[in-house]
This record gives sequence, C-alpha cells and structure tokens, in this order.
Amino acid sequence: GGGCAGGYATAGTLSLASLGPARVGPWLEFRAADTRAGRGLSFASATVLADGQPCGRATGVFKAQR
Repeated sequence: GGGCAGGYATAGTLSLASLGPARVGPWLEFRAADTRAGRGLSFASATVLADGQPCGRATGVFKAQR
C-alpha cells in the first residue's frame, strides 16, 4: 500500500482557510482525516471546530519518504 505507514512524509502543499471567527476562550478541536493515499502521495484534510462550530479547514498533499 501507499501512504507513509512506518515512515515519514514531507509536505508538498499545505493550505489553510478561515471559515469564520473563533472567540477567545473555548477549546479548539481538530478533526483530521486521510482522504486518499497513493503510492507516493497522500492527501489529508482537517477541520477546526470552536464550540462545535467549524472555524477553519486545512488540506495537504504529502510525499512519503522511505
């Protein structure tokens, strides 16, 4: 299989987007997911939540290093 299991990865691209304001004080929750893993590249995304409401999003493409 692909991905970087048992190894490490370097970021090819990393994008961050603000979806709305987050107040000072509440905990931030990050929910990450592998969206696709190929032979050499893996794709991932994450959503940032404040008080259960989305306030940010990140997506990235990573190259597996062996």
